Amino acid sequence: MEPHVEILLRDIASKEGLLSSFRATVNSNVNGKSFHGIVKSIILEDSSKRLPLILKQCHTDGLTRDVQKTHDKFNNEVLFYSEVVERIRAYGPLPRIPRYYGSLLTESMETIVLEDLREDNFVLKPLSEGLDIIHLNMVAKALAKLHDASEKWKDNNPDSFWQTFNLFKETFFISHADQECQKLATLLHEHALKSALMCVPPDLGNQCSDYIRNSMLARLEEMTEWVKPLNRDRFTTVLHGDAWCHNFMFKYDSNGDPVEVALIDWQMVRLGSPALDLLECFLSSADNSTLMRPMDFVATYSDARSLQSSDLMKDFHRWGRPGLLIAMSILVNVLTQGDNTIAVKFEEAVKSNGIDSALKLETQVRIRSVLRTAESLGLFQE
Repeated sequence: MEPHVEILLRDIASKEGLLSSFRATVNSNVNGKSFHGIVKSIILEDSSKRLPLILKQCHTDGLTRDVQKTHDKFNNEVLFYSEVVERIRAYGPLPRIPRYYGSLLTESMETIVLEDLREDNFVLKPLSEGLDIIHLNMVAKALAKLHDASEKWKDNNPDSFWQTFNLFKETFFISHADQECQKLATLLHEHALKSALMCVPPDLGNQCSDYIRNSMLARLEEMTEWVKPLNRDRFTTVLHGDAWCHNFMFKYDSNGDPVEVALIDWQMVRLGSPALDLLECFLSSADNSTLMRPMDFVATYSDARSLQSSDLMKDFHRWGRPGLLIAMSILVNVLTQGDNTIAVKFEEAVKSNGIDSALKLETQVRIRSVLRTAESLGLFQE
C-alpha cells in the first residue's frame, strides 16, 4: 500500500475510534478499473470495530489524467461529499449516498475514501444487462429527490447556491488548451458517434444520421455551450452528471425485488436541466425492452416532483444532444473498455479512424433501440 494511502487510512481510523493497532486488509478480488481511476475494497478493523471502505484512486497515466481532467474530477467529488450534500439535504430528503470518510487531493495521488455500500447489501447491475422499468423508476424517484431539494436550495439561498457551484469544474464537455489533448479527446467523442452512425436503423431515414453528423459531429468544438445554464432556462438544478447504471447500486428484498437505490460516483456533478440526467440515464441504461417505454420513466419522475411531463419534455430538445453523446460514449466505449486505460482506447481509435468495427452484435442492437427511442422523444428535430 502506498505511503500516502497508509497515512490517510491511519487518520480515518483515528477519527473513527479504532485502536492504533488496527489492521487494514485490501480485498483484491473486487479491484476495478475505469476511465476515472482504480477502486479497491479495504477493511479497517481492531478487536472491537470493523470499518468496510471503498478506496478510489486516480490514474497516474499522464495522457489519461490530462484528457479526463482527473484532478478536477476528484476535486469535484470531494467538494460534493464534504460541502454540498448537507447543503442540499437542508432543503429536502436525498437518496442513499455513500458516507464520505476522507481524501487526499495532491496531484497524481488523488484518493477518496467512502463507505462500502456492499456491506449493506447494495450491488451493481451490469451495463450489458441494462435496467428494467422497475429499477429505472426507482432511479427516477431518487433523481427527483436530488433535483427537487437542489432547486429549493437555489430558490431559498441563491447566493450560496451559485457561489458553491462556481467552484465545480466541467470535465466532459470541455475544450483543451493543449492541442494533443484536444485531438485525443475529440477522437474519443468521434469514436462513439461514428460507431452510432454505423448502427442507425434504416427505418429512421436520414433524419437521425443527419442529426448525428451535422448537429453533433460537426459541432463538437461547441460542446462547452451545450451544457451551459442560461438565464432563460426553465429548470436549473444540481445534476448527478454521470447518471448511468454503474453509478447506481440496488438493494433487494428476500424475493429479489429492488427496494432501495444508492447514487454513487459524483465526479461529474454539474448544473443544468433535469432533462440531461434523465436522458443520459434512460438512453444509456435501459434494457432493450424498456427502451420502448420512455414515457413510463418520464411520468414517474414528473409525478415524484409534481411536474407536468410536457413541461419537462420541452427541455429534451436542447439537452438531448449532450444526453445522447454521453449515452453513446458509455455504450460504445465502456462496453468495450475492459481494463484498458484511455490511452489504449485512443490508440485503437486512431488505428481504425475512430470507428470500432468490432462492436458486439448485442451492442449494435442496443444502440439501434436507443436511436429509435431518441427519435420518439423528438431529439432529432432541428
